[in-house]
Amino acid sequence: FFAFLQNQNSFQSKINITFELSRQSTVEIIIFDISGNVVKNLVKTNKPKGIHSVYWDGLNNNGDEISSGAYLQILKVNKKKYVDKMLLLK
Repeated sequence: FFAFLQNQNSFQSKINITFELSRQSTVEIIIFDISGNVVKNLVKTNKPKGIHSVYWDGLNNNGDEISSGAYLQILKVNKKKYVDKMLLLK
């Protein structure tokens, strides 16, 4: 079981993505633009049960600042996917 703990739908340049796991799980967080392109691979690791927070500085995989707009954060926990929308406002 998993739950997003952060309901922040908009941010200005940085965001913490917070979630809770009810058991140890393999976690992967990927940020996509609305066209479906990967913007940033944030984490891919094993996490223990509990509350976790992953910081994203608004940079893409190349280290460049991304532009304002809508993005999707995909959280994969074991083999399940969870999607949350967010809006970058600069």
